[in-house]
Amino acid sequence: MKRIPYARLATLTITAFSMVLFLALTGQGAQNDSSHYRFAVSDEDGSVTITGYRGPGGAITIPTTLDGRPVTTIARRAFMGNRNITSVTISDTITYIGREAFRDCRELTTVHLSSSVTRIARPAFSRNPKLENIHVAEDNPAFRSVDGVLFTKDMTAIRRYPHARAGDYVIPDTVTVIMDEAFRFCRQLTGVTIPDGVTFIGKQAFRGCDRLTEITLPKSLTTLTHRAFKDCINLKSIVIPDGVTVIQRRTFRGCVNLESVTLNDSVTTIQGHAFYGCQSLESITLPASVTMLGCGRESEVFAGCESLSRVVFLGDAPSLSRPGIFTPKDPPRTTVYRMESANGWPEPGRKWEGVPTAIATPEGS
Repeated sequence: MKRIPYARLATLTITAFSMVLFLALTGQGAQNDSSHYRFAVSDEDGSVTITGYRGPGGAITIPTTLDGRPVTTIARRAFMGNRNITSVTISDTITYIGREAFRDCRELTTVHLSSSVTRIARPAFSRNPKLENIHVAEDNPAFRSVDGVLFTKDMTAIRRYPHARAGDYVIPDTVTVIMDEAFRFCRQLTGVTIPDGVTFIGKQAFRGCDRLTEITLPKSLTTLTHRAFKDCINLKSIVIPDGVTVIQRRTFRGCVNLESVTLNDSVTTIQGHAFYGCQSLESITLPASVTMLGCGRESEVFAGCESLSRVVFLGDAPSLSRPGIFTPKDPPRTTVYRMESANGWPEPGRKWEGVPTAIATPEGS
């Protein structure tokens, strides 16, 4: 056996120790440590699903293997609530990122998605107040990043706008769909330009955008899903375009500074809690096309609208999913005005849904 001189052996030992120390300090080399992860192994193909993380955080790269098996999936809420991760690189064996996988990662600033990631549950990235950029490998077949904003590959849908971005944003003209929670809790966002061609705004798409004061919905819009603008506390006015026929439940709930709502002549249904808690709304006119208020067990369309004094109905009395459209007050603050020739209403002066009714005059209607 060939002997190594003592001095050289000491040098090799120190070098090896230094490398281990360097990797430990930089967080590299430890990222494949299976003790940092909770994971499950598939009985079918032996692939690994990461279900939890207890490592040191910092800038992490998700390992390609754990215990010699390929990592293919990040499970629901696997990294949720981690306060130490600052950036994450998704390795090129992972194909799926589960719902709320990185929710409440308060220090997360950057995400790198490899070419293998083809499915991301909504919302995988949520409540990340410092998130500035989502980068995607150029050869990824499903997704694309433009200036750190996540889109589908064909640029027809916007998936996730980073929470920490401040100021105004212009959505590219190619987009036709704003997906669920795309801008949710973007508290520094002050304005959004939505291009003509957008037909769909997903659930909670703009929820909690505190600094959003106004937004123009395109004429092309046909679907405005539930809670789309919930808790946009500084939104002051909204005009619903002609293609939208249903104001879904809780769409504007908690918009405490909403003063002006213009409904088109195509709206047939205003679902439960749609304007719940819109404390600054003083007056609203419902077109003759509205035939239903509320949905299922949810009513209270105008509950909590403390300043609402005038609701004008231009058509017949609508059907109700259940009683309780307004907040009970004694005496009532709201008066319902209806057309003299409309059907289904009580006699003027009598109450409907706990509030007095009156005939709308041409000037007041």
